[in-house]
Amino acid sequence: LGGTNNTTTGGGTGTGLNTIEVTGGALSAGTDASLGTGTVTLNGGKLIVTGNQTYDNNIDLAGAGELQSLTNSESLQPRLSGIISGVGNLTTSGSGTITLSGNNTYTGTTTLNSVVGVDHANGLGSDAAGTTVNDGASVVILGVTIAEALTITGTGRSGGGALASTGTSEVTGAVTLAGDAPV
Repeated sequence: LGGTNNTTTGGGTGTGLNTIEVTGGALSAGTDASLGTGTVTLNGGKLIVTGNQTYDNNIDLAGAGELQSLTNSESLQPRLSGIISGVGNLTTSGSGTITLSGNNTYTGTTTLNSVVGVDHANGLGSDAAGTTVNDGASVVILGVTIAEALTITGTGRSGGGALASTGTSEVTGAVTLAGDAPV
């Protein structure tokens, strides 16, 4: 567990931290256990996940928040299974893939600047604000139906398409191609 501008409270033997707030800085977590058992609050901060495992903490977007994956291989994919809630906007970045598996309820926009897998219908949060997939990023729908409106710009990661799916997947929200965007 490392980073700057972080506040932690709680603790105790064997229970880990009760809360973590990242405000305007970055917090790097190589393991799920390093985040303790409580909610991680992002209020202008960034959570960097580097481990090939499931992180099960809930995440509160009190303000804008960023999720970054820094894995060295496409086969090493952190999975976020906790619920992401709040009113803030979510941005992703990094060289690795992050899979969003939680029944997420956040109401802000989602901006993808990396590869993001989605294997829950609400993985991209409330469908009220929509998701933008920027050039060099991709969203991979993993056998679920999502109602999210998608705006796609660019050719995706390594020119492989900005929208992909595996299994029986469906996007029922509007898909807007805002530039050259193979799908």
